[in-house]
Amino acid sequence: SNNPMLSLPAATDDLAEIEGHAKRILSTCEDVLVVGVGGSSLGAQALIQACAMYNKNRPNMTFEDNLSPRGFPNSLANLNPKKTHVLAISKSGCTMELHAQLAFILEWLEKEKCTFKNHITVITEKTTSPLRKLVEIHDLPSLEYLATLSGRFSVLSNVGLLPAAIAGVNIREVRRGAQEVIDEMKSAKCPADVPSAVSAAHIVSQQQQNNINISVLFLYANRLRKFGEWYCQLWAESIGKNGVGTAPIIS
Repeated sequence: SNNPMLSLPAATDDLAEIEGHAKRILSTCEDVLVVGVGGSSLGAQALIQACAMYNKNRPNMTFEDNLSPRGFPNSLANLNPKKTHVLAISKSGCTMELHAQLAFILEWLEKEKCTFKNHITVITEKTTSPLRKLVEIHDLPSLEYLATLSGRFSVLSNVGLLPAAIAGVNIREVRRGAQEVIDEMKSAKCPADVPSAVSAAHIVSQQQQNNINISVLFLYANRLRKFGEWYCQLWAESIGKNGVGTAPIIS
């Protein structure tokens, strides 16, 4: 329970801050551009695609989690800077891809004489970093990235929940649902009673005993496509170390 991923679901003290930022952002824009890579982006995308697709009157959410030399400039060209809010997310505040994108974004906002602090919100650690410096120079609204939380497990923190709240996901229910899963794990008499543990053990044992090192996750709902991408990152990055691990594929 010292793992913040496992203690976060029961927390409620940070939700009002997240909801407050979501309300502020919603009141000022028609589009939200989220920049951040990997763990800073995939969890939120999975949540929003799975839970928020029926919400009307919400801003369009664009996630730019790749430095595509054509895709990223095209995304900016399709947005009106005056009606766009940018959410910049990086745990360390040193992510090169993010800073490359922000250099473009600052120029893009400046051309239209947009005040940066009205158009950019940042989530990053409290420590000194280039992103923290940007926050201080331009007085940007910011939220603190939990220092003890690894990026790939950040979906239940403000990293995942702020974009989700903007898109209309009930973030209090998300936390409650996560807590239910944890309670089920804790109350299980043995590991065999926990379906996720059984599945994980099956994948690992197949690799160790039969050298089957590719696992396929079949997703029959379009709403779970991003969930699949997120799962691939979580699984491969967490156990694919030192020449061991399995390759997750979504189908």
